[in-house]
Amino acid sequence: MKMVLYYLFYILLIFTFTPGLSVNDCIINITQPEERLHGRFNQSISISCHVNMSCPKSIPVMLWYVFRTDSYYQLDINNQPTKYRLQGTDLQINWLSHSDDGVYYCAMSDSVATNSGAQAIGTGTTLTVKENEYNAGQVLLFTLVALLSLYCLIILTLLIFIKSGRVTLLKGRQRQSQGKDDSTRRGHFGAVVQELYSKRNLRRIKKSTSTEVSQENKVENPQSRTDREDVYQNLKRAQ
Repeated sequence: MKMVLYYLFYILLIFTFTPGLSVNDCIINITQPEERLHGRFNQSISISCHVNMSCPKSIPVMLWYVFRTDSYYQLDINNQPTKYRLQGTDLQINWLSHSDDGVYYCAMSDSVATNSGAQAIGTGTTLTVKENEYNAGQVLLFTLVALLSLYCLIILTLLIFIKSGRVTLLKGRQRQSQGKDDSTRRGHFGAVVQELYSKRNLRRIKKSTSTEVSQENKVENPQSRTDREDVYQNLKRAQ
């Protein structure tokens, strides 16, 4: 059904206009170089239409028609300036939506030569509107993900700085405690050395004292022995 309507509409336009005519020294040639166009949702697009016209005392009138799935009609460009706008002979469509899908035809009419049949129409340009690669929801989601990633990066950096500061503080405390331990060990080692030195001197003193006592005993022992021998000899004599 769609194709039947399309062909009927195109035949009607062909009967009304022609791609190019030369009537009474009035020449109109229209071409639409772009067969297919792809627009993006909520964006703008321009449909080209090239017109070659040579008519004496001509007053050209630019018209645009659209054939959609279930309808076809002439665009009311003058009463919809925010939606449609003519740029010379090209048609600019703003705020694209899926309802703008269709085949667009540009046509030229000369009001002076209308009775001579000096009218023409282009071959048509098919417009298809597609969704944006990133809609508003996706952009918002990507923005939130980016902000969350930045927040995590900041937190991670702070944790690294805090951890590095704690490590430095712990190293300083360890060095201080290690220095205290070294000084304590040195003090203990000095006390032990002093004690060993004192014990060594005490042993030397004891040894020297015992040596002197033994020498005195040696000196005294011979005398006592002689006295005992004399007493023993005297007792023997008395018997």
